[in-house]
Amino acid sequence: MRRISCETLDCPANVAILEDHCGLVIRILTDLTVKNAVRVRDAVLSAWAEQGQPGRIVLDLSGVRHLDSSGVGTLMDLARRAGVAGIPCVLCILQGGPRRLLERAGIIGLFDVSAAAGAAHPFWNALM
Repeated sequence: MRRISCETLDCPANVAILEDHCGLVIRILTDLTVKNAVRVRDAVLSAWAEQGQPGRIVLDLSGVRHLDSSGVGTLMDLARRAGVAGIPCVLCILQGGPRRLLERAGIIGLFDVSAAAGAAHPFWNALM
């Protein structure tokens, strides 16, 4: 297990990326909106390219209270790319507002969804 340096990936300050034997875990600790959606997506894709073919991609959305159309587009793009590569894309700790938006838009089914923080990674608290 290792924490990937976000400085080398040019990811936003409120994003942390962990690589382990199962794949990539991305913790987003801020809203996912037009202000940062492209940078978050690019950081995830850079980490993905650096690791090669991860076994899974887990998006820990515990800090995402607001999700706009750009954020939804970023999540959909990551899910599409993961699907094409045959990689599960998991959303965990999805807050109420973003969950309702994805449900109403009918796209929550693109993801595996887990309420448990452990689905992200049991070592986050030690790393953060």
